[in-house]
Amino acid sequence: MAFLDKLGNMAKNLGDKTSAAIETVKLNTRINVEKEAIQDDLKKVGEYFYLKRQTGDSDIDELYAVIDKRNQMIADMQVEIERIKADSAATSQQSQTKAPNPQNEGSESVICPECGKQNPSDTKFCPECGGRMESFASEVSVCPSCNAAPPPGVKFCEKCGHSFS
Repeated sequence: MAFLDKLGNMAKNLGDKTSAAIETVKLNTRINVEKEAIQDDLKKVGEYFYLKRQTGDSDIDELYAVIDKRNQMIADMQVEIERIKADSAATSQQSQTKAPNPQNEGSESVICPECGKQNPSDTKFCPECGGRMESFASEVSVCPSCNAAPPPGVKFCEKCGHSFS
């Protein structure tokens, strides 16, 4: 089952990446359409000024507003592309960190307090860092070094650093 779960996660990840790529292509296509429209508008501006030069009339503010609006649409779509890329990267990273560990399938597991590696519940020492997997609950009610009262489960005295293990 672990293989099928892993295969399912890979397929979902691929689907997410494909969706992000399609959205990015759509937005890039729309950006290109808007850029072409701006070029057409700029040609109109040139024609407009050429014709207005002869009459001395220059009411061009409407065309400037259209060009400004198109440039803002392009900027908004580029921000959306960056958001899609960031979401896709985050989703990809999450799926990699949440991938099931086939060595631990079917058994309870514990997290190493030293390095965070997931290990089978019967592990006494972490194979990754050598950290002790057993509880470090202290039977000591007072630190022998400084006489401070340690909270339960600590390895070292909070006041002086004395080791309780």
